[in-house]
Amino acid sequence: MIQLFHAFNVKSVHQSIFTVGLFRNKSFNWAVLASFVLLAATIMVPGLNGLFHVSHLDLYQWGIVIAASFLLIVIVEIVKFFQRKSAAARG
Repeated sequence: MIQLFHAFNVKSVHQSIFTVGLFRNKSFNWAVLASFVLLAATIMVPGLNGLFHVSHLDLYQWGIVIAASFLLIVIVEIVKFFQRKSAAARG
């Protein structure tokens, strides 16, 4: 899940995801949504979670996963901010 959220971060190495636009690329968004559905099915469907050797997550655990995913976006945006400030100060 973190990788799916991080995919939005790497749409641009230097610009903020809010500058680049979160939902401009419809194909990208559909791919992320399809990946999330497949991931959730793998975890939640009893036959699939056994096949892939993953455990069922309860609501609390899903909350932790989603919070960590959003936290990664915040961390990367902070890093990008300081990189832009550093680049502007150098030149």
